[in-house]
Amino acid sequence: MNNSPNQEIKSKKIFVENSSILSNKNRQGKFGVFSHFLYDELLQKLSYKSNPPSGIVVTFGNNSHFETTYEDYKIIKYPLLIYKLKNITVKKIYSGWEHNIIISNINEIYSFGNNKHFQCGIPFSNNYKKENITIKNPQNISCLNGGIKGNSASCGNEHTLILDVTNNVYSFGNNEDGVLGVENNDLKSYSFIKIDFGNYNGRIKKISSGTLHNVALTDDGNIFTWGSSQGGQLGFSEEYLTSKNLKNFSISIPTIVPIKKNLNSEESIIITKIACGEAHTIALDSKKEVYSWGFGSNGQLGLGFCEDSFEIGTGLSKSRIFTPRKIQSLQNKNISDIQCGKTFSMFIDSNGGLYSCGVNDLYQLGIPDTPPQNHVKNYDSRCFDYIFPTKLDYFLDMKVEKISCGEAHCLAIVKDFFSNERIIWSWGNNGLGQLGLGDKMKVSLPKPITFLFGYKKDKFENVSCGGFHSLCLIKHNSAMA
Repeated sequence: MNNSPNQEIKSKKIFVENSSILSNKNRQGKFGVFSHFLYDELLQKLSYKSNPPSGIVVTFGNNSHFETTYEDYKIIKYPLLIYKLKNITVKKIYSGWEHNIIISNINEIYSFGNNKHFQCGIPFSNNYKKENITIKNPQNISCLNGGIKGNSASCGNEHTLILDVTNNVYSFGNNEDGVLGVENNDLKSYSFIKIDFGNYNGRIKKISSGTLHNVALTDDGNIFTWGSSQGGQLGFSEEYLTSKNLKNFSISIPTIVPIKKNLNSEESIIITKIACGEAHTIALDSKKEVYSWGFGSNGQLGLGFCEDSFEIGTGLSKSRIFTPRKIQSLQNKNISDIQCGKTFSMFIDSNGGLYSCGVNDLYQLGIPDTPPQNHVKNYDSRCFDYIFPTKLDYFLDMKVEKISCGEAHCLAIVKDFFSNERIIWSWGNNGLGQLGLGDKMKVSLPKPITFLFGYKKDKFENVSCGGFHSLCLIKHNSAMA
């Protein structure tokens, strides 16, 4: 077995010309021979051919910490089934920087990938400490933690949140800046820590994690934040943070963020969706208006500025927005969903239109290599930042239904208005094969993952982008011919 860092998939069954396969015009997925051939082979191997399972997961991208579960490759450029999940009906998928959380149809929680800081919720072996630093095989961590059942999850870089079926929140991993919801920055916990929300215990509906901060949405539209606020990502004023004499502006106890319609209004808004980037936060309210706060150095807040907008030497400090602000340019756009990448943001409107803002140095916004017309480049002509949400013209005849953002890449489930079929598209950074397109070339305009065409009669449930890897959840409704 060769585990050299530069090793990539080189399968004779993929690259050799096999006339019996390539000439079979009736074979489904003829535009994605690689994926479909391996898929068919695996179905036979796992005795799935006559009764394909529902809830299977396909993966590709970086595999340096076994975030795809495959043990022979460091990079996977093509979609491959995670056959190690063959006995699990997967319901939900969540990816962190280098680890993943899977929730089954019976709400059991599984994890795999990098566990160096216990972000997979698995202890090291007493006999051999390094044994569980990386988790190659998905492990049932519900069994390790009192049988806790998961409803959803959110993964940061080195920590994980679990929202259980009783609407309580648990955390594990690295507690840097109090991101686990407790004091003691030196803590690293593989055991689930139940986070205290006071009167809101049992009333949390959604959770989202950034690199070093978290947001939790309550059943009445309030939000709690905790972790680091060095970029303003928690939503509290600089005066408030300074008055509390907080180390690194960090808050370890979840605290409600007061979001008002404007500075002079006492009327609170009702939040319906939340999303966290590396150091910024986006929120959508019940009236389809979008608010952002935190670090806006690359225009990721969509508020009309980036670091380059200010005088040289002042951009970083002036790019921090400590309290929520409405993204005025999205007014009346009827936004229905929001997602964040590391330093960029995505917005979907009710018609399936997609908007993006932030850094575009690796085409993560899905915008080709043209100078941003909505950015005043005062100091750096090489700036790739889009400071206002910009609509992607590429999906005008299609409806974007779901999207996930990684460090600098995106996957989207897109429905074609004419064929009524759903296809997964990808774009952005592809240096580690995270786009699933069979190469390592970055992509400026969204491309369909043709290697998944063999699945298109089935239902794509969801996509999830890690730092440099991707997962796709597919629900099978019938056997493939």
